[in-house]
Amino acid sequence: MSTSLSLTYNQLIAALQDWMEDDSTEFLTNQQTIVALGESRLSTDLNFEIFDRVVTGPLTVGAFIQPIKPTTWQGSRSLHIRDVGGTGLRRFLERRSYEYCLDFQPDESATAEPIYWSEFTETDVFVVPAPALAHGFELRQIQSPTALTVANQTSWIGTNAGDLLLYACLIASEHFLKADPIDVEAWKTTYAEKMPARKLELRRQWRADYSPVKNAARTMEDKA
Repeated sequence: MSTSLSLTYNQLIAALQDWMEDDSTEFLTNQQTIVALGESRLSTDLNFEIFDRVVTGPLTVGAFIQPIKPTTWQGSRSLHIRDVGGTGLRRFLERRSYEYCLDFQPDESATAEPIYWSEFTETDVFVVPAPALAHGFELRQIQSPTALTVANQTSWIGTNAGDLLLYACLIASEHFLKADPIDVEAWKTTYAEKMPARKLELRRQWRADYSPVKNAARTMEDKA
């Protein structure tokens, strides 16, 4: 199993300066942006559910359009409803296209327990049928991991995937510095080559779904 480089924010900035051999005002001014771009690229490519957030609340009675997405929304994984007050069994709503939902429930006055939903806007989802009750909802949304900053020196990504983060930041730095195109291509190649194995390793790490094969149990007759 490979081992990852663990980096704090200051260590990451120092590594970028050493790698780029650059301490220009332009780099120093944009180093937080470079780190943010690298983190955004890496978190998108990893797409780990451990960073997700579950948003809860009541649905609006009689409305197809439900403004339930928070300002931090970046994408939806699933939507469940529960009884009024957010209690009772969860019911999974199946995601469909907006057009499918319109065809399924053309009568705008009809209400019942929702069955399907679709993305509608950056703040709203579209549910059908329109809810007859103020069902509780649970929206599991994609969330960016905690960012590395001067004030926040450590993060899950920096601690567990510092090697990938470094290359992602090196790639992002080309927008601000005059990097050699050959170097940039080398960074992109290394990042792409490391990603599959490291992603699998990290997923096993936080899911704890990997264990060595154990010997079969032995009976008392086998031991005799």
